[in-house]
Amino acid sequence: MYQQELDLAQARRLATQYPEHYFYQGNGNRLEIALTFSDGPAPTTAPLLDLLRVHQVPATFFWQGNLLAGHHQLLRQILADGHTVGSHTWDHVHAAEISVADFWLEQIQRTDQEFQRLAGLRPRLYRPPYAELTAEQLRMLVRHDFRVMGWSIDPRNWEHPDAQGHVMRVTETILRQIHPQAIIVLHEGEARMHNVADIVEQVVPALKSRGYRFVTADRLTGVRAYG
Repeated sequence: MYQQELDLAQARRLATQYPEHYFYQGNGNRLEIALTFSDGPAPTTAPLLDLLRVHQVPATFFWQGNLLAGHHQLLRQILADGHTVGSHTWDHVHAAEISVADFWLEQIQRTDQEFQRLAGLRPRLYRPPYAELTAEQLRMLVRHDFRVMGWSIDPRNWEHPDAQGHVMRVTETILRQIHPQAIIVLHEGEARMHNVADIVEQVVPALKSRGYRFVTADRLTGVRAYG
């Protein structure tokens, strides 16, 4: 099986097991899409915000706690523009490599505290790096009323971003796989991920022309974004 098929199979299982706390798409009854970005804040964030503002598209950003301090202005801008921000751990950890206690204290609560310090909010949307969560970590998130946000479309824009035709390949993957109330994941990052904005520039008009409307992940799934 392809990795995306494995990820989706796991997402379906967890969404069935925890229908109030684990999401990878909506229920499919509206022509809506949640465009989401992982691994920020990053040099790509400001150009993305400019582009989303031009197209009047709300999005959801999953940010790492250890990167927040140097980007408090971007955080304020994201919130002012009507986007949603969620947690993506403190430092993009592999879940299987840490204990439940370290996961909760060092990855979740530590990130929560940084969001509170900089913006006075506590995100309740959480995206696990690499789509990895142990059963114990997931139960911990459920107990504390987090909403885990996976995805139904992953065009792997982080893979060979400088390859010829990369933007077109990623765009075509999204357009081929699109479905009502999809959650799309794109990745930000260092300078090598510069063309994530080029991808958005292609994807947004194409999906709008098909009648799709963009919403934040919390709105698409009907959950609250902050505690």
